[in-house]
Amino acid sequence: LLTCGSMRCSLGCLLLMLAGVMSLGAQDYRYDLGGSFSSNYYLGDIGRKGVIAPQSLGIALELHRPLSLRWTLMSQLALRGLRGHADYAANTFPQGAEVSRSFQRTLVDLSFGGAFHFFPYGEDARYLGTRSWTPFVGGGVGLAGGVSAHRLQLFPGVYLSAGLKCRLSDRWGLSASWSIRRTFADDLEGLEPSQRWMANPFSVDGGRSIKGHDSYASWSVGVHYRLAPRRKYSCD
Repeated sequence: LLTCGSMRCSLGCLLLMLAGVMSLGAQDYRYDLGGSFSSNYYLGDIGRKGVIAPQSLGIALELHRPLSLRWTLMSQLALRGLRGHADYAANTFPQGAEVSRSFQRTLVDLSFGGAFHFFPYGEDARYLGTRSWTPFVGGGVGLAGGVSAHRLQLFPGVYLSAGLKCRLSDRWGLSASWSIRRTFADDLEGLEPSQRWMANPFSVDGGRSIKGHDSYASWSVGVHYRLAPRRKYSCD
């Protein structure tokens, strides 16, 4: 016969088991902290389109917050080089001694967003169909900043990303991704007098249309380490 005490014990064990399953669904660690190296390229009015555009290096600090085996919140603080050259573009632009044909600058880039894993991602709970690798897609918002002509420029924007994650061990993981950032500005090239023409070389709409706004993209490879283990319960 079941007594009141044994029923309470059974109910408590059931709740602990459910909590354990939920914690597995939300990953066994609360955060992923990591860093990455990137190759960045400019996509604007004077840029050569595609991955053959001039590349610049960058580094980033990343913090991820797994919500489940499928969803992750992502934040990143990056330092990116960016450059462009009119001689590489398909169009012909103005010539002149007072006109610069190229630009090179450094941006500080802060972004917040999320990612979706195509497969349940994790090292544990194989009965949930988890895998130690998965493709992912993501997106979010960002704010980049840089100094040009002794003035601070801010570039709000949105981004999309796609890539692959791979778990090396219980705590260590690798990632490789590509992302593109669309800014809400048309003067990513800079504010120097010799560079201002790059913002709108054909004087089409004065840079007011979002179609004419500048973008940049990057390839990156990163390493991550999982932090803050979740508390585990037992019925003992």
